[in-house]
Amino acid sequence: MSMITTIVAGATLGTIQFPMVSLMKQMGIGPNLHAPIGAGIGIALMCGFLLMGRTTRWHYNKSFFWSIQILIAIMVFAISTSRSAWQLGAYSIAAALGLSVYFISDLYYAVSITERRIHATSIHEICTSGGYMIGSFGGGALARLIGLREIFLVMAGVIVLALIAQILIYYRYRRRLIPSPISKPADLTQAD
Repeated sequence: MSMITTIVAGATLGTIQFPMVSLMKQMGIGPNLHAPIGAGIGIALMCGFLLMGRTTRWHYNKSFFWSIQILIAIMVFAISTSRSAWQLGAYSIAAALGLSVYFISDLYYAVSITERRIHATSIHEICTSGGYMIGSFGGGALARLIGLREIFLVMAGVIVLALIAQILIYYRYRRRLIPSPISKPADLTQAD
């Protein structure tokens, strides 16, 4: 589940950082605002990492993670409807803050559940950079086919589909671990 999220989070960040520059140009937003918006995205990621590192309340809290994904999808959708630099900046910075939750949490889970920490960290980074490549390159290529604003709609849809996949995986896996309440308990009174 976390690999799905990390790949999609990387793709979302790649889409926000690269094809969004072309959207800014299309909207008539000059280079003097490209850097502040880009810096705002980086600062949001750093602040999210800092906040997540200062608390453990989020550990194993699926409702929190699923809610954050919905928020990210809404912000990415909102990017497609932006009409000003301030809207574009606010939505992308809010999305980046949400994305920081996924990058840091996946890394935490990767190193906390295994003794092969270097291997787990490598997998995390491969998923992150692979997703980033998909979002930046794929988003740019897709923008040529369907338009700049539309790629953010597609990305929001991908986030929602990934969330649905995670929920299905979670409940399917959970069903295997927790016995059904209607299953009969083993008869412990019989002697072997």
